[in-house]
Amino acid sequence: TLDENYRGIKPDDDVDDLLFISRYLNKQIEARKATEESLSRTVELLKTLLVNLQSGILVEDENQTILFSNQLFWDQKKKSITPEETEGIDFSVQFEENKFVYKEPEVFVSRVKELLLHKKTVIGELIETTDNRFLERDFIPIFIDKIHKGHLWKFTDVTDRILNQKLL
Repeated sequence: TLDENYRGIKPDDDVDDLLFISRYLNKQIEARKATEESLSRTVELLKTLLVNLQSGILVEDENQTILFSNQLFWDQKKKSITPEETEGIDFSVQFEENKFVYKEPEVFVSRVKELLLHKKTVIGELIETTDNRFLERDFIPIFIDKIHKGHLWKFTDVTDRILNQKLL
């Protein structure tokens, strides 16, 4: 095949065979397209999974720019906004507006700042809202090659569970 015939050729070699060059580039383009299609499919699968979780999900990059959120996340914050409207915006602005959803807004803000500073995974923190709901918050920092690239916030409504526990 093409690669077997020209296995020893490097990108900086002087090759005058235009037919070979054309075939080789075409093969490289096809391989790249296949990889991009596979990555795109994987991204869509993950987005579908996150959209359908029974938790509010927010994914931000390292600068707090929103990369992804699901509708439940915004519904939990009592915001009439769609996830598509928020992609690419700086969540720190929304964050200041959202703090009043919680019974102790300043405690909420200081804890979020602490989580962002230390970048350590935290699972199952209980937060009470002003409308007497209980949300369980997970914070998961995302590191790629030991470099912080963002984080995932997950908020699950556990009001029924908490109220049932109080009844017992």
